[in-house]
Amino acid sequence: MAKRFHYAWSTLGKKIVMGLTGLGLTGFVTGHLAGNLLLFLPKEGYYTGAFHNPVIYNQYSHHLTSLGPLLWAIEIGLLAIFFAHLLTGAVVALANNAARARGYEVDGNADYTSKKTFSSKTMIWTGIIVAIFIVIHLLNFKYGVEYKTALPGLAEPQRDFYRLVTEFFSKPLNMGFYMLFMLWLAFHVRHGFWSAFQSLGLNSLRYSKALYILALLIAFFLGIGYLGIPVYIFIGKLFGFPWIA
Repeated sequence: MAKRFHYAWSTLGKKIVMGLTGLGLTGFVTGHLAGNLLLFLPKEGYYTGAFHNPVIYNQYSHHLTSLGPLLWAIEIGLLAIFFAHLLTGAVVALANNAARARGYEVDGNADYTSKKTFSSKTMIWTGIIVAIFIVIHLLNFKYGVEYKTALPGLAEPQRDFYRLVTEFFSKPLNMGFYMLFMLWLAFHVRHGFWSAFQSLGLNSLRYSKALYILALLIAFFLGIGYLGIPVYIFIGKLFGFPWIA
């Protein structure tokens, strides 16, 4: 056990842990976005002039909370992955900064093993920003206002998560801050996804370009997806469009 811990805390071990946890978290935020995009489903299952479906979105939320102990186990696992990623990422970044006599002189790519971009040079800062955002996000939504609504097939009223989300993003300050945080998330994923394969020794000259393009695409779609939700809600509420209830 001690030998395994020593290896995990070695330079190579920390990079592997950081890469694996980073890929795991990327998978989570992608799945989380997929659930949130249920907001865009047409009401009643077909287009009626309004792309919103409170019932399906609240049923999705209720399904997650009804998992009970399984949900708690998943949340504890995610928390452990997050802290492992945060800790190893910070240690590796500080070690890399200390090893350099001076910072990058120019932007650009050194070779297939080194992508010197704004994203790569700000990883520790975007990581900190994303970590702060997660705390704010949990306080605003998971532990936010407990509205209630009726759901088909359920006798007891359930949490109206749809109302909470739409009311939150109808306020310009909330929308603006959320969009700003999502931009930082996209920057973090852009370099983090590609560098995870580098840390795991799965990158090579043959696959580097494809992995880099894939990282750009994932960051782009995550950014557009997460940015689209607050913009969609805010504009619909502001102008009274039939997009949103």
